[in-house]
Amino acid sequence: MILEERIVSREEKRGLNNERKEIESKFAKEHEKDSDEELLDIVRNKANELGRPPKKTETIGFVYLKMRFGPWPRVLEKAGLKKPKTKRSKTRGVFP
Repeated sequence: MILEERIVSREEKRGLNNERKEIESKFAKEHEKDSDEELLDIVRNKANELGRPPKKTETIGFVYLKMRFGPWPRVLEKAGLKKPKTKRSKTRGVFP
C-alpha cells in the first residue's frame, strides 16, 4: 500500500472529510523526503503564527507528522513546544 493510500484509509476511520484527506495526502507526497527538522519547523512556524502550540487539527499535514513522530503530544515535544511527561515512580507513596 502506498503512503497516500495508508494515510487516507487510516483517516477514513476518523471521519476526515474528502477535502482534508486530499490536503493530507498532498502534504505527505510533497514532504516524504523532508528531514525531521524540516517537518518540525512546520509545527514550530505554526506555533509562532498562533502564539501557542498548535492543535493537530490546526496543522496541515498532522496525519503525516503523526506517522513520522508518533502521537501529537510527541510531535510537540520533539518540536520543543511541550515538555516531555515524566514517568511516575512505581514506588509512589512508599517511604523508606
